[in-house]
Amino acid sequence: MTMPTSTQEFQSFQTYAAARTQNRGAKLELDDLLDEWKTRKPNSQQLQKDALAVKASLRNIERGEPQ
Repeated sequence: MTMPTSTQEFQSFQTYAAARTQNRGAKLELDDLLDEWKTRKPNSQQLQKDALAVKASLRNIERGEPQ
């Protein structure tokens, strides 16, 4: 199941695609640009999970609990 595209994601891709086509010319295919952008953008869900894990570890350290 794919998640709906937010306006922010679309604008991010649009900015990326515009910069890439200016730097490498118009020879890039749209699918290639999209694949390239997907591999370079951070996964927000993973970043959120990582941040929660770090916060939990810091709480454990403050409490003196083992990691």
